[in-house]
Amino acid sequence: MKKFVLYQKVSIQKMDAITRATLETLPIKNLNVSDIYIVKDNEISHSFYLYFHSRYALEPFLCVVYDNDTDRLYSNCAMLEMYITILHGIDVGEIETDSIKYHNYLNTLYSYNECKKETEY
Repeated sequence: MKKFVLYQKVSIQKMDAITRATLETLPIKNLNVSDIYIVKDNEISHSFYLYFHSRYALEPFLCVVYDNDTDRLYSNCAMLEMYITILHGIDVGEIETDSIKYHNYLNTLYSYNECKKETEY
């Protein structure tokens, strides 16, 4: 399986202003105690960077954040966060009962594929 390179763990205080502003939009109560990692721009993550930078005039760093309070991963890039959700998966019981969680998962798959189309040439 391809792996992302999380090449630098940083604190929110040491983050540049543009990247910090993108992280402050995440639904995390306390970024000061969260683990924040910058994702290296390489062949594995490049499509996420293309998608992310197409939304900002300046080019903030792409980050993955582990929220200690909720035991959940977030990203300041919507496409990467969808990918993380997809990798996390869903319980078979949610599929068998045709639950809202299952429909949300299907929506995430669809949205992710639409984002991928935007980054293809």
